[in-house]
Amino acid sequence: MGNVYKKIDHFYTIIYREPDWILSRADAERYIRRLAWHGTPDDELIRIWIVIQNMILCVRDMKLDSLYALTIYDYQKTVHDAIEENVGFQADEASVRDIFAIIKKFFAYYRRYLSPSSFPEEAALQRQTLKEALASFYDENEFFIPKLRSKKEFYTSLNYQEILGPDMLAKLDAMMDGLLKRIDTFYHQDIYLNDLERATHLFCGPDGETGELLHQLPEESSAETWMTFWDYFLFDYHLLESDEVPLQHFLHCNKEKLSLSEIDMLRDMLQSEFMVFTIEEDFGDSCSCCNLLTNERLTLPRPDLPLMDVKQQIFYGHVHLCGLMMTNHIVALPASPRLRRRMKEILLRQLAMFRCQRRKAPVQEFLQRESALVRHTLHIMSSFAQLNVLPIAKIPKALPKQPLIHDAFQEEEAVLAEIARHIGFSRFAIGLIWKLFEDYLSVSDSLDHPDCMPGIMTACLYTYGSINGLDFTQIPRFSEVLGAKKEDVLYHLKAIHDRLDCRPFDPRYLTEEGFVTSLYLN
Repeated sequence: MGNVYKKIDHFYTIIYREPDWILSRADAERYIRRLAWHGTPDDELIRIWIVIQNMILCVRDMKLDSLYALTIYDYQKTVHDAIEENVGFQADEASVRDIFAIIKKFFAYYRRYLSPSSFPEEAALQRQTLKEALASFYDENEFFIPKLRSKKEFYTSLNYQEILGPDMLAKLDAMMDGLLKRIDTFYHQDIYLNDLERATHLFCGPDGETGELLHQLPEESSAETWMTFWDYFLFDYHLLESDEVPLQHFLHCNKEKLSLSEIDMLRDMLQSEFMVFTIEEDFGDSCSCCNLLTNERLTLPRPDLPLMDVKQQIFYGHVHLCGLMMTNHIVALPASPRLRRRMKEILLRQLAMFRCQRRKAPVQEFLQRESALVRHTLHIMSSFAQLNVLPIAKIPKALPKQPLIHDAFQEEEAVLAEIARHIGFSRFAIGLIWKLFEDYLSVSDSLDHPDCMPGIMTACLYTYGSINGLDFTQIPRFSEVLGAKKEDVLYHLKAIHDRLDCRPFDPRYLTEEGFVTSLYLN
């Protein structure tokens, strides 16, 4: 494979015959010698240098201002070129992860010793871009090598523009409008009617009027509500059958019909995160913001909202730190600093409740799964500042997973899933029903009597419904579906209540609907 220092010499004297402002030869050799001193083998040093060399060429060829300015597409090209160099990298997942590990380690050194950024957000943005670049090699959690995008590809080219001119903005808007119309048509097919109805119920709440929102075209008075609904539906709602968010599902189903620019636009949008934040300082075109739940500071474009006293507002919406979609349909609600502190306390308590289902779940997982709950909480508290939307109650202790029980009762769980689908429960909710069933079996003394299983399964379904504010006794002949004896059902209903300490709106087994309903019935 040759000597790494000869390759560096060849690069700076033959390939890159320009002022070495991107990364000087001396700095490059210093980094490689440091790795050699720590015992890195010669063949690995060559692979590392090839990756760094390709990043330098991307900066030069794309006319960027520094290594910090590399985009997702530049990192993709760096990977492609490293594979083609024939130094041991293959077009497989292990090699791609090795390349990104090399880049990450190099940047840690680069930021500390070679080019400390005077702007902390610049380094943070680079780390986020690198993370998203690695994610771009996965689709539906399946590894693949993405096609290279040229700078002539419209959406790719926008990533290299400091300012988007009127023509580019008009073309981008037209592309976005066309894409949204296709998405709208896609989700108004009959097979998604149940999902749209469920989404409107979640969005409007148990007291909301869902019919007008679902079936009427938005008039000027309701246009804002309509836009907010679609923002929720596309980014945060989870489909009944697949549990995907609709934007991801649309991309999955239509990938072969979309242009590269449309695919990149959708993937860019899918990187956005739902965030609740305050504006700490308004600079006109941009503002300094603070994530309400994590206290993270970031700079965002100023929301396109009427002039207001931002110190008396709370904001929520989707934020994307990389790419072109920096923010998407931001909503502002009146909230004094004191009320904002109360909102934070309530949301953190709801996060603790959610962790009864997803132990150690990060804030973002909670916000993405329970976006409807968060939106309702903020709106209720903004309108009724003194209302106690979440009475203080002891959070029940979650039982550990029961893999042996899950394996032993797969047939019973398949039956529970089938009944749940007929009722209209989601894939995520079915998982919670299984958890209740397994939790009860783990503390029950009835497993020695197989003939009582219909009573146990029926009691679990009844309990699950009541926890989520539903009354299955109103469904005709529901108790007879599994052929359970009435006395068995009553016995296990009491046993579940006593042994699992179940109560209405028990957070261990709450669906998205249950969380929202609990705000209004509590």
